[in-house]
Amino acid sequence: MTPEEQAIAEWQAREAARLAELAKFEPLDGVIDLDAANAALEAVDAQISDLETRNRITRIRTILAFDLGALLGRLAQLQVAEPEPLPPPPVPEPEPEE
Repeated sequence: MTPEEQAIAEWQAREAARLAELAKFEPLDGVIDLDAANAALEAVDAQISDLETRNRITRIRTILAFDLGALLGRLAQLQVAEPEPLPPPPVPEPEPEE
């Protein structure tokens, strides 16, 4: 196998693995707008005086920011494909000596 063929085969394996992992994360795609959910919770929190409810909102916002944010970040990474390797440029032939 030439180095170019090896590079293509390795890229195909990485791409297949990326697509398999992406399929696992795709149910999260578009399910929630993290910024909108956070803004809504913040608006409710500003109007609530009950400490227990405010603590629940704080916990939810923390979970959304860290855990769901990390999952959505991973989804975004997986949605970007690695470019296919390019073949090396042709090596110019040396000019004949006279």
